[in-house]
Amino acid sequence: MQTNPTPAQPPPKPPAQGTWNTPEAISRHREMTPEQRLRAAIALSQAALRFAHAPHTRGR
Repeated sequence: MQTNPTPAQPPPKPPAQGTWNTPEAISRHREMTPEQRLRAAIALSQAALRFAHAPHTRGR
């Protein structure tokens, strides 16, 4: 018996506000001061740690 391969899923669409590498996002990043960039990096790191240490569910 021959099985049909599952069709490839299309890549997920970016969020409505765009992606991180849009010209607008790059311009906003360039306008940030070093302190603002550091604060943003810290906030992102903290969010990643919260995500990593959050309870996980099986089967997803």
